[in-house]
Amino acid sequence: MKKTLLALSAIVMASAFNTMQFVSTPQARVILKEKTKFYTVTGNTGAELYKSMLKNGPDHGGKRRDVLASTSFEFNFANDQFTIKRNRCVLTNLDIIVSVTYTYPKWKGSRKASAETRKAWKEFERIAVLHEKEHVKITRKFANDYEKALKRSRRKASSACAQETVTERFRTNREIRRHERLHRNFDRRDLKRGGRGYKALLSLVKAK
Repeated sequence: MKKTLLALSAIVMASAFNTMQFVSTPQARVILKEKTKFYTVTGNTGAELYKSMLKNGPDHGGKRRDVLASTSFEFNFANDQFTIKRNRCVLTNLDIIVSVTYTYPKWKGSRKASAETRKAWKEFERIAVLHEKEHVKITRKFANDYEKALKRSRRKASSACAQETVTERFRTNREIRRHERLHRNFDRRDLKRGGRGYKALLSLVKAK
């Protein structure tokens, strides 16, 4: 039985603007599902596009903090099984399902803009794809590492061993904070002054 666990979010910049899609990709015992949503932005210059993104962009944690796009992660566990070995409760089987939802801007009316602005937007998209892929890579590695840690865990066996769930083990503030910290650290590197994402956004804002 699949058990819904919790949702975690990480602020990101943007990504490729494809059609709405779901993709399931097995990665060892981690299954990744991706969903993409869009919101509309308008403008003829880079500055106007940036202003539109700030106005219409997604809320993050109930607050809008210059979020141009967002990526949310939901972890679910399925097929988890336990057995007793040497008087210890041991996890023997587990699927971790990571559902990822991206929300990105979609430019409406780009034909009216200058070649400079269209070029800057295209580069903004390209860099954004790399940024997004890194966020997914971080979460997938986190899930793989956590699965290995769970399998190494040994608890003293009890009559409740068969009913024990990985949800009880995972639902800790320490694990939530660790996952979010990994994404924040990456954003600081990529979006800081001089970083790859920062440069792409700066070039867009300057485009006339």
